Amino acid sequence: MLRDKAFLGLNIAAFFMMMGVGMVVAILPQKIIEQTGSGDTAGFLASAFAVSYIIFQIPIGSLADKIGFKSLLVGGYYVCFSAGILYYIAHTPGLIFMGRFIQGIGEAPVWALVPAMLSVKFPGMRARAIGIYTAVFHMGLAIGPILGVMFQNALAGNRVFLVYSSLCLTGAFVLQTMVKTGKTETRVKKNPMTRNIRTTFQIIFSKNIIPLTGIMLHGAGYGAFITIIPVFLIHHKHFSPSAMGLFFTVFYLSVCVSQFCTGPLSDIFGRKKFMVSGLLIAAASLASFPSFDNWTAVWILGFASLGFGIFYLSSLAYLNEVVPDLQKGTISGVYFLFWGIGYFGGPLIINRIENSFGPGYGFYVFSILISCIGFLLTADRDKSCPTRGGVI
Repeated sequence: MLRDKAFLGLNIAAFFMMMGVGMVVAILPQKIIEQTGSGDTAGFLASAFAVSYIIFQIPIGSLADKIGFKSLLVGGYYVCFSAGILYYIAHTPGLIFMGRFIQGIGEAPVWALVPAMLSVKFPGMRARAIGIYTAVFHMGLAIGPILGVMFQNALAGNRVFLVYSSLCLTGAFVLQTMVKTGKTETRVKKNPMTRNIRTTFQIIFSKNIIPLTGIMLHGAGYGAFITIIPVFLIHHKHFSPSAMGLFFTVFYLSVCVSQFCTGPLSDIFGRKKFMVSGLLIAAASLASFPSFDNWTAVWILGFASLGFGIFYLSSLAYLNEVVPDLQKGTISGVYFLFWGIGYFGGPLIINRIENSFGPGYGFYVFSILISCIGFLLTADRDKSCPTRGGVI
C-alpha cells in the first residue's frame, strides 16, 4: 500500500492543500473580528463553508460512482485555488463568506471521494488506508498554522491567501501526474446514478440513524473547533495570534495521532467500540475545558479532538461496510452530508446558547448530546450492522 503510486499521490496532494488550509483557517476568525469589531458572526465561517459542502455531497458522490473519481477530485483542487484568490482580494466580511462557500464546493470531493476510493482499492485494510490519508491530511493542517506564525511578516496582509492558492494548484498537478484512471475507476462507471440516489435514502431511513446522528454531532464539533472555540479562546482566555496557532496545531496533531492508532486497531477489533469511546472522550473534554486556565484548556481540547478523530475514522469505515463497492461514492456523500449538516448548524446553536446563558454553557449542552449518542450506540444491538472490521 505504501508503495502504491496513486496512494502516495493522493496523500501528497492532500498534504499540500491542507497545509494551505491550516494557514488560512487560523487567521479567518481574526479577520472577521477585525472587520466587524466582534466575533458574533464568526460562526458563519463554518456555515458558509457547510452550505455548499452539504448541497454538493450526494450529487458529487453519485456522479463519481458513474463517471469515476479522479476528474471530480482534481476539479475540487482547482475550485479551492479560486477560493484563495477571492480571499486575497476580500476586504469585506461578505467576500470572505463567499470565499468559504466556494471553498466548501472544492473541498467536498477532497473529503468524501478519497475515502471511497481507498475503501474500494484496499478492502482488507480500509480503515488503515483511510487513516493514513486522514492523518497526512491533518498533518498538513497542523503544519500550516506553524508556518503561518514562522513567516507572519512575509505573509502579512492577504499574501497568505496566495500561498494557499499556489498549494492547491500544486496538489492538482500531483493528482494529474500520479493518480491514473485504473480498475477502480472502470468499475464505478457502470453504476446508474438513480440507483445510488435510491440507495442513499434507504441508508438514511434504515437502522443506521444513530451512527449518522453521531456523525452529525462530529461535524458540529469540528465546526466548533474551527470557529466558536477560537472566538471563545480569544475573548475569554485572551489568546494572541501566536497562541491561536498553537491551539490549531494541537488540534490537528491530536487528530493525526488518532488516525494512525485507530485505523489498524479498528480493522482488527471492530468499529463500534472505537465509535463509542471516541464520543465519550470528546464529551468529557468539551465539558471541562472552559473551567481551566489557558494552556490546560488547550491540552484538554487536544483530548477532545483525539476523541473526535477516533470516532471519525471508525464511523467512516463502519458506514463504508454497509454498501457494495459500486456505491462507495454515494455512501461517502451520505456520511459527509450528515457531517456537513452538523458543521453548518452546530456552531450557530452553540453560539446562541453561549450568548443566551453565558460562556461555557453551549459546550456543556453539546457534551450532554454527544454522551447520549455514545450511550445509545453502546445499547444498539442491531445485528444487521457490522461490528467487526470487514464484516457486513
